[in-house]
Amino acid sequence: MEIIYRKLDASEVDSYHDIRLTCLQEHPDSFGTTYEEEINKEKLKFDEYLARDDPQNFIMGAFEEALCIGICGFIREEGKRSCHRGHLVQIYVRKKYQGRGIGKELIARTIKKAFDELAVEQILLGVITDNAQANKVYEKLGFAEYGLIREYLKLEDRYLDKRLMIIYKAR
Repeated sequence: MEIIYRKLDASEVDSYHDIRLTCLQEHPDSFGTTYEEEINKEKLKFDEYLARDDPQNFIMGAFEEALCIGICGFIREEGKRSCHRGHLVQIYVRKKYQGRGIGKELIARTIKKAFDELAVEQILLGVITDNAQANKVYEKLGFAEYGLIREYLKLEDRYLDKRLMIIYKAR
């Protein structure tokens, strides 16, 4: 099957909810929010952006036929002095499709869209240090570490550190 990569639109809010909740169930240690927190929300983070087809804040999706199999969110900073920067968030590929390079391609397309269409110059992300596969993908795409937040997440009796990474638009 061919994988199609494109920005999600307002009609796909249910697809977004489904994959967002799935990622929180399958990888609870990789995200700052929990499935239980999100399932009870009336609206999720990107609902408003999807509804108004916001060009500055969007979700790229990977699709096999009509099924959304991966997502990568982008949020642009709003301030006059910081709008040259944005953040990758909520990156996930369904378990069945992992290990095929879909996540890497999805992230690469999101980066390209932000750099080329929005004239963003810097893209940041945060990743849990224990998520070895994600860290490897980000490094291959050119992200470099610029900081570390120790004990970023607390999961009952243990802590997880968050690695802060950045990529710059080539000049």
